[in-house]
Formats: sequence, C-alpha cells, structure tokens
Amino acid sequence: MKKLLFSALTAGALLLGSTAQAANFNDVPSSNTLKYEIDYLVEQGVINGYKDGSFRPNDMIQKQHIAKILVNSLQLDTSNVADPGYKDIPKTHIYYKEIAAAQNAGIFGKAEYFQPNSTISRGFMARVLVRAYELNMPNLADFEPTDFVDVQKNNAYYKDVSTLSALNITKGSYRDGNAYFDPNKAVSRAHFTAFLARASTLTIADVDMDTDAVYTYHITTADGDTYLRSYHHLGNDGKNEVWENIEGDFPNILTYYGVSEIGYSAISEEPHYELYAHLPLAIGVNQIEGPVHNERTSVIATDATIQMNNATYKNVVVIELQGFDFGGYKMRYYIKSGIGVIKIESLVNPFKMELVSLAK
Repeated sequence: MKKLLFSALTAGALLLGSTAQAANFNDVPSSNTLKYEIDYLVEQGVINGYKDGSFRPNDMIQKQHIAKILVNSLQLDTSNVADPGYKDIPKTHIYYKEIAAAQNAGIFGKAEYFQPNSTISRGFMARVLVRAYELNMPNLADFEPTDFVDVQKNNAYYKDVSTLSALNITKGSYRDGNAYFDPNKAVSRAHFTAFLARASTLTIADVDMDTDAVYTYHITTADGDTYLRSYHHLGNDGKNEVWENIEGDFPNILTYYGVSEIGYSAISEEPHYELYAHLPLAIGVNQIEGPVHNERTSVIATDATIQMNNATYKNVVVIELQGFDFGGYKMRYYIKSGIGVIKIESLVNPFKMELVSLAK
C-alpha cells in the first residue's frame, strides 16, 4: 500500500500542547475516529443528523436512505428518471426519484424488489461504492490490499472489498492476529458515512518539489521569532531528495518519493518523517500509531483553497498530525501537488512555515 511521509526540519516545533475540538453531535465526540468523515458529509449537505442533536452513529442504515445519500453525493439528476421497475417502489414512494436515479446510474441492479427498508451488508456496500465512484483496482505492485481471512477469492464481493482495501478506504479489523472485513455484517450510519466520505475524496498528494527552483519560506518559531529562509536542491542522499537551507542556520528539508512512499521532514535535526500517511489520501483518520509514537494522522481536506502571501492555491490537501505524548501537539500540513508543502502550522503555539516565493 502506498504511503505518504512528510517532515519539515525546524528545531523545537513539537514542544506543543493539545486541545480537543467540541463535537457537533452529542453522540459523536472528538475522540470518535470517524468524526472527520461524519462532519465532512454533514458540511457538504450529503447527510444530516437529528433534531435532538444526535447523529445516531450506531443505528443501521436503510437501503432507501443509502440511495438518497449517494444521489446527493454524486449530484445525480432526479428530474428525468426512468422507472427502475421495482414492485415495492411505486412513483408515490418518498424516495422514488433517488432510487430510480441510483438504479439508472448502475449503482443498484435490476431486480423484482428493492426492499427499501432493509439494511445492507458491508460486502454489498463495497460493491455499491465501487459502482458509484467507478473505483478500479490499482496496480498491486504499488498498492497491496489487506488479506482478509473472511473474504477469500471465491467470495462474491472479493474484488470490491479488495479494491476498497487497496485504495485505503477500509482497513477492516484485527482479531487473533488476523484481518477481518465482516462482509455479512449490517452497515451502521457511521460506517457508511465514513466509507462514502473516503470514496468521494480520494486523491494522491504529490509532495515532490521543483528541483530547479529556490523555495523561500517565512518561518515563525514556537518562541515567536521570525525568519525568511531559502532552500535549493542539493541532491539525493541515496534515498531522500535533500533541500539545503541556503543561510545554513536551519536544518535541511528532506523529501522522499518512491514507488510506494513519499515523504517530507521539518522538525528534527536528524532525518525522521514526522508525518506518515498511507496513499491514496481521503478524508478521515489515516492511521493511528502507538504505543511508541502515540500519534493520530488525519486528512481533513483534499480540495481546500488556501490564500496566502498574495497567492491562491486550489485543491490543497490538508493533513493533521496530533500527538498525545510530551504534553500533546497538533500540526497541520498543507500540500499542493506540483509544488510540495506550502505551509506547516502548529495549532497550539506560534510555529508556522509558509511559502513566500518560488524562483527559478
């Protein structure tokens, strides 16, 4: 499976403290590992909570609601739909247009009955998402799907589940040293929301920097001191591309891009990837490391627009790194493909590193 690594070397930047963000729903606390995905789809208007302030993440989701949510997410036209032919979906059904639009788009197949009030299995959900977002199994030389013991090659959903796994949309769960997908288990509101948010925001961030350019950053240290520092490409150290600090008083930037990994570093004096994430990227918690590092890496945007230093950057990927040791810390990394990392900031102290100019 591809992985993303980033680290920008600036001494003292991780001497931080962490603060928790309040949850939008009374039953989805900030500690919920699916909170980013839920918040994202709610903000997009794709899914809603309830009037009592709850999201009811553990409730099973019905097939009719899945159709409505997918139509909202994909922005399918419901004004001129063909009758899907389901005997239990008359034109008077509250979600007739959404179910018809989803069936017309090939997300649901032809059948005698749709069973709108039924739940769906995780295996069928995988198939629905692969169809809805036209997901294809990537080159397995670069992306390796998890070998789920309960989804063998003779399973009807093997290809769909393997595709989601290879694309980092699902990791399944681990029990007794084995990976399980639980393909027959009914899907909850929280898990469908998470899978949908990931499938709809897939991207691969390119952290490569232009080797012919000089990058100048405005740096504010954790102590509040400010500097302008420039970096040019020094060469390859056998693994990493090395970007030398021209002034010589800040550590070099290291970038790494291989067949299955890319990386960047800016905190430690020694080569070390502070930020590590799997590719492709999608909204949500990308990985949790522990107990040694005790960090959580989350993608909070894949198409952000950032205005900075009289420049506008579109389709920016934003990754948040939160650590829970040493008093806690929280960092955000802003990545623009074709340029690299354009900004790094601490959310708990003044540290900031912003791209000011790119000169050739």
